[in-house]
Amino acid sequence: GLGRGGLREVVSALGEGAVTVWAAVLLKKRLALYHPDILTLQAALRPLPGLAWHRRDWSILRPFCTGEEASELEGGFFCAACLHPQEGAEGAWDVYVDLAARSVTVAAHTAKDFGATSVHRDMARLFANAPEMEEEEVLEAVSAKTAELLAKLQVLVEEEEGAGLTLASLTEQLPNAALANFLFGVALAEGLAATD
Repeated sequence: GLGRGGLREVVSALGEGAVTVWAAVLLKKRLALYHPDILTLQAALRPLPGLAWHRRDWSILRPFCTGEEASELEGGFFCAACLHPQEGAEGAWDVYVDLAARSVTVAAHTAKDFGATSVHRDMARLFANAPEMEEEEVLEAVSAKTAELLAKLQVLVEEEEGAGLTLASLTEQLPNAALANFLFGVALAEGLAATD
C-alpha cells in the first residue's frame, strides 16, 4: 500500500488520477497532498519528483505542512504534504490529492492545463500496468515516456528556427487544442517556450 512508499504504490493507489499528478509535476503546478497519517503522507510524497526524473529536483517537496498556515502553500511549484484537508483552499493549490479518499481534484483556475490528450492516455496505460511492474521498471518507463515527449517538443522548438515556441505556433501545427495547450505548458516548464 501507500505506507510502503514508492512510485509504483502511489500511481497504483491513485488509478487514473495518477496521470493528473504526473502532469502536475511535469507542468510545475502546485500540488497539495492530504492524509491524516504523516508516515503514509510522506511515503507518498517522497517519490513524486520521479515523475519528472530528468529534473532530479527534490527541492520541490514540502514534507510537512499542517495546512493551517496560508504561508505554507505560497510560492511557485511544489509538492506539499498536508496533515489537514485542503479541498477548501483551492487558491493555494492547482491539484489536490486526498490520499485517504484516493481522489485527485484539479482547481478550476488551472483546469484548461489538464485536458485529456493522447499523451495522457499513453501514461494512463503505463500506470495501469504499474501494479505488475517493479519499482525501478515504473521509474524507468515514466522517465522514458517523459523523455520521448521532451524530444518531440524539442523538434517542435527547432522547427521555430529561433523564434521560440508559442501557443499560437503549436495550435497551428497540431489539430488538437488540448494537446497544443499541454505541450505549451510543458515547454514553459522546461524553459523551451517564448515568454513574450
